[in-house]
Amino acid sequence: MQKICIKGIIYYMKIKEKGLHIMKRIFYGWFVVLACALMLFTSIGMVGNNFSIFMPFIREAYGITHAQTSSLVTIRCLVSFVLMWFLGIYYDKLGTRIGTTLAVALAAAGYLIFSFGDTYAVFCVGAAVMGACNAFASMAPVSVLMNNWFIKNKALAVGICGMGSGIAMMVMPGVTTALYENFGLSQAFRLECFFMLGLAAVVFLLIKDEPAYIGLRPLGYEEYKDILENMPSAFKPAEERPMSRTLWVTIIIASICMGCLANPGYSHLSVLFTTAGFDAMQVAGLISAIGFILTFSKLVFGRLVDKIGGFKSTMIYGAILTAGHICCCLVYEQSTLINIGIVAGMGIGYAITTLSATIWSNDLANKDNYAVVVRRLQIAQSAGALLFSTVPGILADRFGNYVPAYALFTVLMVVSLFLAAISYRQKEKSMAL
Repeated sequence: MQKICIKGIIYYMKIKEKGLHIMKRIFYGWFVVLACALMLFTSIGMVGNNFSIFMPFIREAYGITHAQTSSLVTIRCLVSFVLMWFLGIYYDKLGTRIGTTLAVALAAAGYLIFSFGDTYAVFCVGAAVMGACNAFASMAPVSVLMNNWFIKNKALAVGICGMGSGIAMMVMPGVTTALYENFGLSQAFRLECFFMLGLAAVVFLLIKDEPAYIGLRPLGYEEYKDILENMPSAFKPAEERPMSRTLWVTIIIASICMGCLANPGYSHLSVLFTTAGFDAMQVAGLISAIGFILTFSKLVFGRLVDKIGGFKSTMIYGAILTAGHICCCLVYEQSTLINIGIVAGMGIGYAITTLSATIWSNDLANKDNYAVVVRRLQIAQSAGALLFSTVPGILADRFGNYVPAYALFTVLMVVSLFLAAISYRQKEKSMAL
């Protein structure tokens, strides 16, 4: 018995040594990227996007109205908006490792509450808890972590982080629908809760605040000067001039508009498809297809920003998303061509809604106030999501479908792009002075 134990210990040490050797060969920042991707898989993918799959099931099972269903998104957005003002205090007190882990655990807690709920009041509590996850497990801590770990390939790292939510959109609709059909609504929530607790454990094990904590330097540190000379303007440190009032106003309003269509727009896709006559598996298939494309779209978006800069990338992806929203307005035609347009337009274009705050902050902020700018843009997006969260449901109750809501999303996308263009122009003028 003693020999078996000794052999087991030796085997474990060999495996551990081999694992450490592999991790030394791979820059540890990529493991931080993986942890951030899992966090966004939960906060955006599960709480924001996958929950929309549950919304028609909740409405049908408990007989709540379209407006009440939309109000769950409103409550989540309201709590997220309020708590985002305390984001700096939260991470100052807990640190990034504990803070991100707790945020993922809050998502699991929200699903657990929904699994035991059978009244609208209980659902409101669950939505509030998930709102806390949205606030604390947002792109703001991801942006700061990527800024700490990467000088080279920063946009690529951000894009890979964003892929987490896209993978959730691709995988989870089918899984959630299958769990619901085989085990029922409560058990589906409960099983996904346990899954998210496992993700929280992985995030806790992988997150490290800064390279210096484990004796490393940011990726690209040695080539820092060469990188600055050759990289696109999107990632060159800005001149040490404060952002003008006009720049602040335009980019904040652009972010608010982006928030209006980002979370509410995706959250209501499933009910849009359902009211257009698609069955549950067809809805899951469409959402999964959007998620599949979005997963790779975020990676491409990051590489595109590295190559041509944030402004051009924003305009390209914004135009594609605008086309996707126009197709959503035509979904009741039940045309295969229109459905393809929705999947392609939304799948490719949605990348900008997740990554815009990070990219715009990198382009427009001074290096000393980067964290402040990205946090404010996140708050602005959260405010937009809050302002518009109940509007789709109210319009659907009034007009009988979601076409007016997606027409408004189209207008908001155009306004956001217009204001973003003005913001970049303002930055160019300030750099020329």
